[in-house]
Amino acid sequence: MGKEQDSNYYNSLYANSSKYRKSWNQISPRKKLWSAAASFVNTPGVVDLGSGAGQFAECLFETTGIQYYKGLDFSEKAVRMSRERLVDKRIDEYLGSGDDKRWEFNVVDLNALAGFHSQAFFRFGDADVWTFTILEVLEHVEKDLEILSLVPEGSPVVISVPSFDDEAHCRHFTSKESVVFRYSPYIQIKQIRTPWKWYVVQGIKKTKVDHEKDKLSSPNLFEG
Repeated sequence: MGKEQDSNYYNSLYANSSKYRKSWNQISPRKKLWSAAASFVNTPGVVDLGSGAGQFAECLFETTGIQYYKGLDFSEKAVRMSRERLVDKRIDEYLGSGDDKRWEFNVVDLNALAGFHSQAFFRFGDADVWTFTILEVLEHVEKDLEILSLVPEGSPVVISVPSFDDEAHCRHFTSKESVVFRYSPYIQIKQIRTPWKWYVVQGIKKTKVDHEKDKLSSPNLFEG
């Protein structure tokens, strides 16, 4: 079992690994993970918690009908790469003549929000408009359940967790049942797919029961 790593670890990882500069469909088997997660998205908007180098955003715009995407990651390098990726792919930042950004990425430490800002994403709580995705994140942090708690109640949610260990993994899972055991108190699970060595879960965020109220006022996570 590995341990939680800081943003410097991921900044170095994104900077030094050529795979993060490739298009989403050029990376096997990870493209199977992104395809499976994208197939679970049925809303025009996506809020992606832990957006990485932007390859999942690229996958969404190329394979689904989404109109809006909001990506958050605590790696400054990943956020820069994500912005450059969508610009290079000529994916328009704005849709039509409106002022709303079609896509944007911001540097946000989800661990810093977890347990303190339960209403951080209240602006995106319309379940007919926004799906929350959390891919290749929950296994890397000790506060996985607190981060999952940031998702508004009733929102469609798609998460992934691995069946394999890594130096940066705080946990991994050996069966679908173990995934259900940990996350079903928070997600009404509808489907679980198993592309390669990941479990990809689709469901609805459950109503909170015993979570603490906000300890601090909710931050402005996105520009504009």
